[in-house]
Amino acid sequence: MLGPLPRLYRSLVIAAILLVGVAGGAWIAYVSALPLAATVGALCGAVLALGIAFVMVHDFSHPRRPARAVRRP
Repeated sequence: MLGPLPRLYRSLVIAAILLVGVAGGAWIAYVSALPLAATVGALCGAVLALGIAFVMVHDFSHPRRPARAVRRP
C-alpha cells in the first residue's frame, strides 16, 4: 500500500498501473495465437490492473474510535 496520497498522485498511480496492465495483457494475447486474443487480453489486463491499483492506493487500516467516557452519578 502506498498510503494516503493526494487525489492527483492517486490518479496518476492508477493510470500508470492501468496502462501497464492493458499493455501487458495485450502483449501476452499478441504472443498467443487465439482469435480475438488481443481484445480479451487487454480487458483481462485492465481488470487485473484495476484490482492491483485498488490494493495499492486503498488504506486498509481502520482508525481507532475514541474511548467513550462513562458518566456515573
